[in-house]
Amino acid sequence: MKLKNSIFRFENPVLTDMYFKVNDDFIKEKMDTDTESANGSIMVKREDDELNEALVRLTIIIGEKGDSFPFELKLTMESKFLWQEGIDEETINTLLTVNAPALLLAYIRPMVSSITDSSEYPTYHIPFIDFASTEMTPTEYND
Repeated sequence: MKLKNSIFRFENPVLTDMYFKVNDDFIKEKMDTDTESANGSIMVKREDDELNEALVRLTIIIGEKGDSFPFELKLTMESKFLWQEGIDEETINTLLTVNAPALLLAYIRPMVSSITDSSEYPTYHIPFIDFASTEMTPTEYND
């Protein structure tokens, strides 16, 4: 099968923020393994609707300060996404709010595994995320 390039392209994703801190107050007995420990946010910035490009930023936060989770971890990746003329607005929105964050998560996932593997706690593997969910609605941002 010959691979065909997509009409949706991206520039090299970059890491723009990273924070990792072990919680000194963590109590193993208090850790609730059924608790969802990851949160995320998607931000989309389109300078001009006439330009076929947007900056997308994905932030993933795992854990929290306190005694119920072993660490706090925050990572943010961003990239510029570009597309060809003639794509309807609904398709563009789906590409920017579902496909773009899924791509950025693919860059974040091995970093999280590597960082947490280097700690004294078990390696954290980010599960699949449903970016089409209404809970993952992106916000616009301005620098």
